[in-house]
Amino acid sequence: MECINKFFIANDKLVKIDEFSEYVSEGIKLYEVVRVIEGIPLFLEDHIKRFHSSSEKSGKELFVSDDDIKKSIKRLIKENNCYMGNIKLVFCYSDMKYFLCYFIEHSYPTQEMYLNGVRTVSYKAARPDPEVKAINESLRSQISKILKEKADVYEVLLLNSDNEITEGSKSNVLFIKGNRIISAPMKTILKGITRERVMEICRELGFETEERMVNKEELHEFEAAFLTGTSPKVLPISYIDDVKFDTRNKILLKIKEKYEEIIQENIDFAKQNDL
Repeated sequence: MECINKFFIANDKLVKIDEFSEYVSEGIKLYEVVRVIEGIPLFLEDHIKRFHSSSEKSGKELFVSDDDIKKSIKRLIKENNCYMGNIKLVFCYSDMKYFLCYFIEHSYPTQEMYLNGVRTVSYKAARPDPEVKAINESLRSQISKILKEKADVYEVLLLNSDNEITEGSKSNVLFIKGNRIISAPMKTILKGITRERVMEICRELGFETEERMVNKEELHEFEAAFLTGTSPKVLPISYIDDVKFDTRNKILLKIKEKYEEIIQENIDFAKQNDL
């Protein structure tokens, strides 16, 4: 059971965790995972905006208002007395409709991982609709099996039928070549909240950004590569399969530092404005 702590929220009802299995059902599920630091849900407006995008593209209506989503998150944090972690928000469409809000287990990179980078492997797979953030049980099962078999691997990078890297199973991947940061085109990947912020940072810092497909055969041409996501934030990659990358690349370190500054600014602003 992925729900943790004492309580979760189903629609607008506070429920004890031992009843969570009653709300697990088949059917389409649109979801977001929001990181909470110091009691502040980071970039919440961006997550809600992506919910609406997934809703539009999937044809599934969001039956809870934006304000009620925010209220549920605040209530969940308060009732569980938990001010750090990951909260999962799920719109479930089965025989009955449920909006679920609950804490999940999180695994944040260690300081050593941020310093030395993490290993990744490539795997030929694709999301049915990368622009919709929906739970894909089949793909999740395949990825879990790979990660269990390869204990030293942090993330699995998805390859399309042309042997091009699209994204990670739970993150986006970007590459650095000279003064240029390359990412897969938006239409081929899930629109990552962290990725969007990072691309903005790159432009602000004067780096060139490019959206194009990267073939596995050209990996050796890049100096550095990194993951972006809710849990990893900006995380250097040490290896993709057997290709090694520079985890102390100066551009990468500048991007990582600036992103940490933006997180702190987001927290400070939310506290000052009681958001």
